[in-house]
Amino acid sequence: MILHPLIVVTGSRVCERRPVTTVLEDTVDEVLPYKRPIIVHGNNKHGADAHADVWGYRAIPRNLVARVERFDAYWDFFGNQAGAIRNAAMAERAWAHQEAGGLVIVLAFPLGESTGTRGMITEARRVGINDIRTYEQEIARAD
Repeated sequence: MILHPLIVVTGSRVCERRPVTTVLEDTVDEVLPYKRPIIVHGNNKHGADAHADVWGYRAIPRNLVARVERFDAYWDFFGNQAGAIRNAAMAERAWAHQEAGGLVIVLAFPLGESTGTRGMITEARRVGINDIRTYEQEIARAD
């Protein structure tokens, strides 16, 4: 059985839409010959996660994406550790998929320090994800 490819999106809360959607479109085109991918993200209401969510749900009716999976951080329950706990859960989800023979691609869009995004990159490396792609975002500068 061929598993759906898994595309994990992580990025800054202030990441612009165009870089995320352009990279998602290109990555989906790359994996679509195998099977429609699953889009996984950290379910932030802003930035890269939000852009991946909207793009992913719009791509489902066009048969470009199988489904979208959201991983909440539960800040009220876990406090300041919520993001790290969520990132570890996403990395474990990706690792299990890869271990089962599925293709996993992590798309990271850090901006500046981007503690959470860089933490997700670290978690993906820790569990042994083979394909981590980082797209550094530029901080807009006032002239």
